[in-house]
Amino acid sequence: MKRASRPSLFCDITTPTLPILFPNQKPEELYSVGAVLSKVAIFASDVVSHLVTLKERMNLGFLGFKSRENRFSFPEYSFEKVDEMFRALREIADYIVVDCETNPQNSVLTDYAMKQSDILCKLATPDLASLGFYQSQNGVMTTGGYYPPEQLLIMNIPSDDLTMLSTDTGAHLGKVDLVVPYSQTLREQYLEGKLVLPTHDKRYMQAIRAAVEAVR
Repeated sequence: MKRASRPSLFCDITTPTLPILFPNQKPEELYSVGAVLSKVAIFASDVVSHLVTLKERMNLGFLGFKSRENRFSFPEYSFEKVDEMFRALREIADYIVVDCETNPQNSVLTDYAMKQSDILCKLATPDLASLGFYQSQNGVMTTGGYYPPEQLLIMNIPSDDLTMLSTDTGAHLGKVDLVVPYSQTLREQYLEGKLVLPTHDKRYMQAIRAAVEAVR
C-alpha cells in the first residue's frame, strides 16, 4: 500500500477545492472524500485509493470534494464516521493538513478537525471582512472548543493593493505570527491551473518555510 506522508484534506463542500487545484484533469481522474465517508467501514486502503497524487511528489496526497458535488451528493455522515476516517489517515500520514471551512457548525469535517487539532493556523487577510469575522467569531470559537492551546495567526496578502493595510489590520487582530506576502508568480500559476506545482517566488517560499517550521 502506498503511503502519503503529507496528505491534505479540504473540507469545503460548497465550493469544492479539487477542481481549483486540478482544473485540467477530467472528473473521472479525481476522487471524492464523500465516497470514503459513505463506506460502511473505512480502512487505510480506502483513503489511499481516493487520494489525488502527483507523479513528481508521491508523498503528497489531496483529499476533497469534486466538481458538481454538494451536501446532497452523499448520505449524511456522523462525527464518529469522520473519526474513523481520520484514524485511517493517521496510519498512512506523518501529519495531516486540513483546510477548514469558516463555520464548523456547518461542516462535520471542520468540526472534528478543529476540535482534534494539535495546532491551528488561523488565516487572516488585511481587509475589513477578515477583521470583522475574527472580531465576531473569536469568542464563539473559543467557547465552542474550536481553538486549541497552540495557535498561529497568519496574515495572508492575496492582492498587491492590500499590502499597505497589513500593519493596520494586524494591530486590530492582535499578535500576527507570520505574514505571507502577495505573489504575482503564484497568481499566474493559479490562473494557469498549476497551483500544486512548485513556485519559484523566493519571498513567498521563505514565508511558507517559516510557517512549516512554526508548526513542527
